[in-house]
Amino acid sequence: MIQNASVVALSNGTTLQGALDDAARLSREVKAPLVVMSYINPILRLGVEKFAREAQRAGIAGVVIPDVSFEESAAFRAPIRDAGLAYIDLVAPTSDDARVRAIAPASDGFVYVVSLTGVTGTREAIAADLPALVARVRAHARAPVYVGFGVSTAAQAAEVAGLADGVIIGSRLMRLAGDGPAEGAAARVGEFLSGVRRELDRA
Repeated sequence: MIQNASVVALSNGTTLQGALDDAARLSREVKAPLVVMSYINPILRLGVEKFAREAQRAGIAGVVIPDVSFEESAAFRAPIRDAGLAYIDLVAPTSDDARVRAIAPASDGFVYVVSLTGVTGTREAIAADLPALVARVRAHARAPVYVGFGVSTAAQAAEVAGLADGVIIGSRLMRLAGDGPAEGAAARVGEFLSGVRRELDRA
């Protein structure tokens, strides 16, 4: 789903700078902190330091770069932090205890816990070993622990919220945005998120 969204975005002329300009307009209207997720190639093309400055100017609070490993993150972490942004790390189910002890306390803003192995997307159920993974991360994290990957229904969001400090929903929102006329995308996403909010409140 993310790959397809990337193809559609690129075919319509989307650039990282353009996305940051859109975020700047959005940040003036939204009170919640904005986090940007980007693969590394667009950031390298723009320039890491320039990207950090432009993200800060746009009102971005944090950055997720999913294809940069923890061991390779120093060159990106420093300029992003220097710009006053949170560098958000990911912890996967395959991370052993040594990696969790290294990654969890290093993450700013929140720790992004990947709920399952494989590519992101919608799933029928939450992974059975997710509670143990969240507990392992929480034992070492300085920041709140958020869970994403595969959360695609309001019921799943409520289940995850009972384990973690936050829930991340991505692929389902992109699917909703793409399933129908573009002018109705915001309404479809908003209706779904309202249902998620109600389920979280009940839980």
